Amino acid sequence: MWKKNNIFLIVGLLLLSGSIINNPISVAAKYNTIQKQEDRKKNQNKDKDRNQNRNKDNNGNRDKGKTKDKNQEKNKNESKNEGQYEKIDKKSQISVKEFHKKIIKLGFSDDGFYFEKGKLMGVISIDRDGMRFVIHNNSSKFNKVIKKCFQMVLPKSATKLYKMVVDPSKMQDKTLFMDSREVILIKYPENIEIDIYGIGGSLWR
Repeated sequence: MWKKNNIFLIVGLLLLSGSIINNPISVAAKYNTIQKQEDRKKNQNKDKDRNQNRNKDNNGNRDKGKTKDKNQEKNKNESKNEGQYEKIDKKSQISVKEFHKKIIKLGFSDDGFYFEKGKLMGVISIDRDGMRFVIHNNSSKFNKVIKKCFQMVLPKSATKLYKMVVDPSKMQDKTLFMDSREVILIKYPENIEIDIYGIGGSLWR
């Protein structure tokens, strides 16, 4: 019985192996079919990734376009604003000599220092291009002096600038255009600096 079963098993294996050997094309065909299916899936995934990247690129280009348009509009507005300050209003100008006389009447020394009860409050320096105002300390009296100094060189924007610098803790570095002048604000740990220059001409008459 055992030998008979073994014989059937051996015969079956031989027949199976024979079918594989005698019909290798069917096996290769099955392999090719499977391989083609895998290749098709890979290509589909590649196409999907390519489309996603294309969409990202298109979105990015659209975003860049919007940013570019915004920047162009911003630059246009800035140029327009700067264009308003190209001419200095002669009537609002003051001579260096006049300015020097007036700040002395306000309490500054001849060389531009302002003291209050022995404490240095601020310093003004003048040259042919403009003026530099350094504020070291504040007081109600000195704050009025600051505002009057601004009114002499920025008759229209003095109050606006004064509000920006009267509280040093809130002031930030920035460049402004006021009354045909360029105003540069710089904040230091111990003081603040205000530089005022003429645009398209001298600050002084």
